[in-house]
Amino acid sequence: MGNGKLHLATQNKTTNNSPNIYGLAPFGNQLDEKRAECTEHFFKLIADFSDVWVYWINADSTLGYNSPACKYITGYDLTDELFSDIHFLEKLIHPLYFKNLKKYNEFVESGLNISHADFSIITKTGQIKWIHHYCQTVYDREGKYLGIYAANTDITEMKKLKELFLFNQSIVQRIPDNDSNGYYQIYFDGTLKSANQTFLRMLGYNSIDDLSGFNIEEHCLLSPDSRNDFKNELLKHGFVKEYEFKWIRKDWTIVYLKETASIIESMSWDKPYYQGMVEDITERKLIELANSEAHSNRIKTELLKTEFLATISHEIRTPLNAILNFTQMLKGEDAATVVNEKNEAIDIIVTEGERIKRTIDLILELSQLQSDTYEYIYTEMDLFDDVLIPVFKIYEPRATKKNLRFNVNRLLTNAKITVDKQSVIQIFTQLLDNAVKFTSAGRIDVSIYQNIIGQICVEISDTGKGIREEYIPHLFSLFSQEENSYSRTFEGIGVGLAIIKKHCSQNNIRVDVDSKKNVGTKFIITFMGNTPSEDEEIFY
Repeated sequence: MGNGKLHLATQNKTTNNSPNIYGLAPFGNQLDEKRAECTEHFFKLIADFSDVWVYWINADSTLGYNSPACKYITGYDLTDELFSDIHFLEKLIHPLYFKNLKKYNEFVESGLNISHADFSIITKTGQIKWIHHYCQTVYDREGKYLGIYAANTDITEMKKLKELFLFNQSIVQRIPDNDSNGYYQIYFDGTLKSANQTFLRMLGYNSIDDLSGFNIEEHCLLSPDSRNDFKNELLKHGFVKEYEFKWIRKDWTIVYLKETASIIESMSWDKPYYQGMVEDITERKLIELANSEAHSNRIKTELLKTEFLATISHEIRTPLNAILNFTQMLKGEDAATVVNEKNEAIDIIVTEGERIKRTIDLILELSQLQSDTYEYIYTEMDLFDDVLIPVFKIYEPRATKKNLRFNVNRLLTNAKITVDKQSVIQIFTQLLDNAVKFTSAGRIDVSIYQNIIGQICVEISDTGKGIREEYIPHLFSLFSQEENSYSRTFEGIGVGLAIIKKHCSQNNIRVDVDSKKNVGTKFIITFMGNTPSEDEEIFY
């Protein structure tokens, strides 16, 4: 080493037009000619098999050596015309970096023997690459300039990763904590790398430390398996847009988040992860779900109305036809007609007339309830004497006609209650009407008693056809019937139990239903005693 400069091991000696390339070494010991030749051979051997593009420019500004890695990096063959001029590097440099190259050349020409810089080049195919260019001027022991040794390494991928890393860091720094959008970085194993305060607030946390040690995808996603498609798309395309997920907040409430994410390639100092921008769409999603549910309910209501109109048409037309037919028959018969036949026809006319009246009464009552014009008048009465017995007397003949055992049992002394009498009568009328209608054999029992906390209860049980378990939640819905078709076995328009529901609410009555198909049904009506709250649920 002399004057801070590297020297060639021996002086450059040529025997033909192709200069010899000698290995570079700090000058400290005199090397003989043979050792120099060995060094040259060793240098070429390494360069020929290296992915580093090495070249040598002689003192007379001619290209002395160009390693095969040149084609790997630039796409140009060693014989291409590009290398006929020693300024080939300038032809490769991207135009945006000409100024950098000019400064670099000035630095080299200043006499310093070691220089390096990063450049962007355009390959033969037009591809943009980055190289790290290392340049060293070489002198002999006497200080004579011998040439320039240069080595170029392809740093394209490393440059991309570095720029991406810096870009990602700048994104995080630019996202303020009061921004409406959340930001996260999540490793592919599910652990949280970093996040801004907005994202943490979306999940109900104050600090990223609150989520340390957790797999955030398993801990905070409502359906962790749904993340698989998201991550597969990330791995396939490197980017996903506007995926919606349900996340679980710290307080166990659900929040809807819309995510746009990109994958971050694995770096030597870090595990692979992805970053995402997050928007809280919970409010909008709930509105959409409410609108969707409302739309679905409107469709169901329209369907129920259609079924109701068809049913009510059937309920009026069928008895009306019977009345007209039997009236016509009686009109055409002579005096010899058997009295029993006439009485039977008259009974049918009366029955079907009552059926029409009952249908019209239900429609009128429903109309009053729907328009809030039904007037409730609360008075004290005896539930057994003033309600159950009168209703029992109405349905006892019908039960007897069907050979049903029909019993009413009083298991308490005081049955005084304060209710709207007419609506409570309607409740038991509808329940007993159904019990008689849907029981073809067996018995119907009505019992009034006090439960263990002193509330008055009425239990109505039958051995009728029963109700399917899955239909019970819809039992008190308007226009709802377990059988909805013209071929249904039993009459009715599907509003009776809906009317009961309204009357029970207004009289603070709780209804429990227990039923088994083809075994029977039991209703327990409990008078709660106090004025009901407006939204109190009284059906179980």
